[in-house]
Amino acid sequence: SNETTPMARFFAVAAHLEAAAVVAFRQLARQLERYDAPRALVRRCLEAARDEVCHALDMGRMAQLHGASIPRVVPPMPTDETLLSIAIHNAVEGCVSETWAAMMAQIQAERAETPELRALFSTIARDEINHGQLAWDLHDWLLEQLDETGRAQVMEAQREALEALPQLAARQIAELPSEIGGAPGRLGLTMGTRLAMALAA
Repeated sequence: SNETTPMARFFAVAAHLEAAAVVAFRQLARQLERYDAPRALVRRCLEAARDEVCHALDMGRMAQLHGASIPRVVPPMPTDETLLSIAIHNAVEGCVSETWAAMMAQIQAERAETPELRALFSTIARDEINHGQLAWDLHDWLLEQLDETGRAQVMEAQREALEALPQLAARQIAELPSEIGGAPGRLGLTMGTRLAMALAA
């Protein structure tokens, strides 16, 4: 219903995104297998999918607690991804977005109002840090598989994502309910700018 609280909306969206991430990591593991990626990278994708199952359940429970219902995740149609498209997606969504997600969860772990919420976000932050590291390790392997033109395209896409990060961070932090770490956009702007600079270095 439209009467849902900001907390209900936050957790419903979060639960939906975490469930979608489960599907995405499983799909990535299959794609990597098809391209003979190192076993360790495939295994870490499957471990990440299991983490996201836990996050989706936790977020879903919080959403229900606040009276929200969660839209069902429709798995994407299987596509025959090229290594280039996998590399671009990983460079943007994995390296940049997952690393920011970890930082945001860390902010929530520090600023959320209750010990339960702080513990919840602290677990999510720890897992997202691992997923961010997985994305960067994957990034290195994928770049080695591509030719110079492909590598340039991946780096360009990542550069654009890093440029957009401070504004994205500002918006996301400002939109958070105050009970779970919402803050003026300038905090997000500062953190997003710092992170973008660190990742670009």
